[in-house]
Amino acid sequence: MEGNQRRPLAGISVVELATTFMGPYCATLLAQMGAEVIKVERLVATSPGSSATAGAIR
Repeated sequence: MEGNQRRPLAGISVVELATTFMGPYCATLLAQMGAEVIKVERLVATSPGSSATAGAIR
């Protein structure tokens, strides 16, 4: 798409919460059409007792 054309989803924000391969693929397509994609990933525990494990899904 040329730089001077407005993209169809410009100004739209999308929150991507998916964990399967289709979620990131769809988010990529939406971003290519101009949407702002905010990806939220699962928190991964780094070590037992660290503060990062407080909200982790076990």
